[in-house]
Amino acid sequence: MSRLPPGAFSSLPDPGAVLPPDHRIVGVGIDVVDLDEVGVSLDRLGSRYAERVFSDGERRYCAEQAEPLAELAARYAVKEGVFKALGAVDPQPDWRHVETLEATNGWHRPILSGRAARHARDLGASWVLAGLSSDDRIAVALVLAVGGNPPPA
Repeated sequence: MSRLPPGAFSSLPDPGAVLPPDHRIVGVGIDVVDLDEVGVSLDRLGSRYAERVFSDGERRYCAEQAEPLAELAARYAVKEGVFKALGAVDPQPDWRHVETLEATNGWHRPILSGRAARHARDLGASWVLAGLSSDDRIAVALVLAVGGNPPPA
């Protein structure tokens, strides 16, 4: 990638800053989640909802954060984003097969297991990156399914 003059801006990031050169993007998914909808589900269904959708690790991690509801909603957005990136059409996905904990170097690395991991391998994806953001109303996740050996954590 050519160097930009000082003060110039490019909307195209240096791909090497995110992905090593021998990797390829296999799929992209994005999802936006309304925090109120997650809150209503938690209020109405309580632990049944939380245990069906979020792993034990996700529930623990989010409970320790300043904005637990926003953290849970962002993780729900990652789950949806992963399923979209993988092109997975499953009427009853096991949500806990996509687990997202804390970020490393600004990116989250969701851990896939079960059917989600098998589907990713079949598609040629060997790891997943997710970028998360939230405010007091919505959470959003951008997910990249990537082919190639995962970089060290």
